[in-house]
This record gives sequence, structure tokens and C-alpha cells, in this order.
Amino acid sequence: MPGFGQIKDRAAARRLGALLERGTLPHALLFTGIEGVGKREAALMLAMACNCRRASADSDSGGAAPCGNCSACRKVHSRVHPDVLWIRPTGAFIRIDQIRDLVYTASMKPYEGRYRVAIVTDAQKMNPEAGNALLKLLEEPPAQTLILLTALQRSDLLPTIVSRCQHIRFRPLCREELASILTEAHGIEPVWAGVLAAAADGSLDRAVSMNKGRYKAERDGWVDAFEDLYRAPDSVKLAFCEKVAADRKNLDQTLAVLKTWIRDLAVFPYRPNLVVNRDLGDRLRQASRRHSAEQLAAFLSALERAQRRIASNANPRLALEAMTMEMTHA
Repeated sequence: MPGFGQIKDRAAARRLGALLERGTLPHALLFTGIEGVGKREAALMLAMACNCRRASADSDSGGAAPCGNCSACRKVHSRVHPDVLWIRPTGAFIRIDQIRDLVYTASMKPYEGRYRVAIVTDAQKMNPEAGNALLKLLEEPPAQTLILLTALQRSDLLPTIVSRCQHIRFRPLCREELASILTEAHGIEPVWAGVLAAAADGSLDRAVSMNKGRYKAERDGWVDAFEDLYRAPDSVKLAFCEKVAADRKNLDQTLAVLKTWIRDLAVFPYRPNLVVNRDLGDRLRQASRRHSAEQLAAFLSALERAQRRIASNANPRLALEAMTMEMTHA
């Protein structure tokens, strides 16, 4: 079972290990960073370490780590330990009743562990009432209680909550490190691992999800459709926009795919080693010859305008139609 050595952000792992080793663990910690960089896993490891019956020194992480084998570690890892509480959003929000239950449970001594650990994931989804209820708990934290919050960024939370937590930021994984993990731990072919690592923006979870899903097939399909637009009549262009807009759930990812493709076309003639879609080298070579640098700059500007309009609640289909007409007449 893993210890702090398996937290991918080495700086975060060292800080957590040092807090435990020195016995300076605060009553509340805030872990921030994009999805998939190990915030929840770190919270789980810390909950294990707080209640491990045989906590040991882990030279790789530079601090104390859970043994992973005792009954307490196994219970925490399986999420059945009575002193480790998980609070998650129910629907779109974390609601005040969930925090009230946490406050009530925290007022009692741990059942069998040294610490009661409350892990509030996606804390940015607390509604205002829940946030204020949690603030009262942070202002008067019970003894033997550790509160762990995970969020995307500090600015998503009440400043008064942030000020009462020690903050640890989890950095996105660099491309090389992420590609190596995908190849070694998940058995993904190196070239495709490099594509996923570049497209996932440093998130291991996102990269693994993309590989399990239909990302490759969908990417290839959108690239084909995009490259065919220049020779297509306006009716086909409008149909393309309608199809992209109709898949509202994946609209952001589709536009991200197209944006990456345009960027690769601009970069390929000068720095082919920096392209994201490196498995499409031959296609990039051919397609990059069809467009001037000025055209590609105009394509990118049109796409970014569409993204901004959609983010501002403009009609997606109309925003995409404007984008496509700008691109195909550039």
C-alpha cells in the first residue's frame, strides 16, 4: 500500500512528511490544484499517517509515512475507518446539513484512532451557508481533529476559510513526467503517452480518462472535419457547426482539440519536437504546407473569440458559425 513517496508532487510530499516528522501538523490544511494531480490521494495518505499504528520514516518522501499494512491503514485506504470522514458534493453543492453533521461528529472524541480526519473534497462547491458553518468549526477546532480541504484554487473559497488553513499547492505534472507515468504504470505506448501528456494539461486522472475513452477517435474525426472545411460549401460548414454545438457536454474539449491542432500546424515547420499531436506527424507536415503563418494566426484568433463568446453565454451554434466563416475566408 502506498506512502508519501507515491505523491507525484515531490515538494508537496516533502512538506507533508516534514509536518508529521516535526509534530507540527496544523488543525486544517487546504490542498489546491487542478483535477487529477493527487490532492485526494495525498489527503488519504495523510489520514492514514495520522492513525497508522506503526508509522515509519520514508526516506524517499523525506518524512513520516503510513506503514500501509496495519489494520488502521487498511481501513482508511478502504474508506471504512470510523474516524475518517469524507464530505463530497451532493449534486452541484456541499450543503449545510453535511457540514452540520461534520461539526457534530467532530465534537466527540475519535472512536479508535489518534485523530479524527475530515476530508472535504471539492470544497469550492460549498454553498454560502455550508461555508459559514465550516468557518465556525475552523475558528474553534476540536482537539485531535484534522480538517483537510481540497479545491481548485484558493480564490474559490471564503478568504476567512483560507486564512485558517495551511495551504499546499499541488502543481500539474510536467509533460515528460506524466508521459513516463502513463507508460510505466499504465502500459501506454510511448508516442501516444506523449500525446495524452500534452493534451491533459498536467493531470494524470484526465490523461488516463482520455485514454480509456474515445479521445483518439474523436480527435481524429474533428481534425478530419476541420481540414475538409476549406473545400466544403457553406451548407457543410453550417452542418459542422451544428454538430459541434449539439454535443454541449464535450464542446470545450472539441474546441481544445481544434486549438491544439492549429497550434501544432503553426509550430511544426519550426519546432516539430514541440507539437502535441506527435502521432500525426505526416498529416501535420502536409497540412502545415496549406496554410500561411498569417492564416493560422487568424484561425487561432477566431477560435479564441468563439471560446470567449461561449463562455459569456452566447449561443454556441452562432458563435461557431461566426468562427468557421472567419476561418474559411481568412
